[in-house]
Amino acid sequence: RYDGDIPNEDRGRIMEDFKKGDYQILLASEIAAEGIDLQFMKCVVNYDLPWNPARVEQRIGRVDRIGQESLKIFVYNLFYRGTIDETVYDRLLSRLGIFERSLGLCEDVV
Repeated sequence: RYDGDIPNEDRGRIMEDFKKGDYQILLASEIAAEGIDLQFMKCVVNYDLPWNPARVEQRIGRVDRIGQESLKIFVYNLFYRGTIDETVYDRLLSRLGIFERSLGLCEDVV
């Protein structure tokens, strides 16, 4: 678990233990979206999609960065059909389409 309740001095130790393989899953709140490098990982599972596509891109960017050795990075977005989460997912797809039409091609995010 990596969230705002973890004291700052313990966060580095947790990340080092995770990197060494002491843990196989890192369950993180939005606090892990900024300021940490996770390029030793190759999979991201979003179970709480934010409304802003830049936030999704930022999460993926923690893993997909310089130093990444995996040829592929896997991104899974979990949601139940017929819920607000499906609406968020659909809106993210729509917003990414707007960005792509305005700015040109972008990598697959969602």
